[in-house]
Amino acid sequence: MDFREFHPNREFLEICKLPPLEDIIQEFKCIVCGTFPRPPVRACQKNGHLCCDNCFSSFVSCPRLGSFSNNTCSSKFYKFEFRPYKYLFLNCTVYCPYHKSGCSETILGLNLDSHKEVCPFR
Repeated sequence: MDFREFHPNREFLEICKLPPLEDIIQEFKCIVCGTFPRPPVRACQKNGHLCCDNCFSSFVSCPRLGSFSNNTCSSKFYKFEFRPYKYLFLNCTVYCPYHKSGCSETILGLNLDSHKEVCPFR
């Protein structure tokens, strides 16, 4: 069944073509290590590139390469509460931060802190 036929704004859904979900998710990852930063997030002021707290401590400005050149973004980072990102983070399943050390658990973002406390790979 196509949910669009029951949606109150069918016309909008017909013209709104979203990119693949994987492309959208990539925009919410840390530009350095590829993890999902814990809210509140740090983002560069110029382009909104996200950075986790661990990687943020290594950079004074955004290290992301520009789309049309080999220059880096170089914008300063700021910390902010981005409600749509917070909702996404808390309600999506993410890998344990210790997955590179061997943890194979995937955890709802809402439960990430409690898992980190008991993870045998921390």
